[in-house]
Amino acid sequence: MTAPALPEGTTLVPVVPAPTWIQHSTAENSADDPFIQVLQFTPEYLPFRIPDCGMRAAFPQAATDKRYGISQPEPKLLAITPAQMKAFMNAFAQDAEGDPNRIGGSACEGLVVTPTWNVVRIDATLIPRNARPADYDIGINVRSKGKIADQLTLARPFILDQPVILELYIPLKTEETDAFDSVELVFAKRPVSPE
Repeated sequence: MTAPALPEGTTLVPVVPAPTWIQHSTAENSADDPFIQVLQFTPEYLPFRIPDCGMRAAFPQAATDKRYGISQPEPKLLAITPAQMKAFMNAFAQDAEGDPNRIGGSACEGLVVTPTWNVVRIDATLIPRNARPADYDIGINVRSKGKIADQLTLARPFILDQPVILELYIPLKTEETDAFDSVELVFAKRPVSPE
């Protein structure tokens, strides 16, 4: 049996499954979750604000996405690694200290600087409690107005007595910084693959 023909000019939109969020562990499963020794965030971490054009040059995956932000109807955030932040600072910190409007180079000269951007820095130190080495998925729940706005995920190996240190940066328009309330961590131990 063939599928019915679509009316002329109609296109199919593929259904993309929603990402699976890491949920809070049950009491039974949480015994092996790491101990959270440190969890803190610093809003507007940079001592300067990044003009929009400079942000588009440095981190286009955030600045050019109209759906990006914590105050969107469906919030969408991303994380920048320490290596990416270091590369940004090496490339632009000298310009930013004198005149942040120079971030992005000559292509941004004379352009409107709004909106401006900054980054929220998240730091965490986790102490593994699992008896055997295991890989874990870590969910970083970003809360806004009392609700989880978005979850960023990453994976790390956890080995007993070897602390895991996390450092990441979330680009955010400065007008949205006040909407970033808090962060929490959730964990999911990855199943051991059969050998």
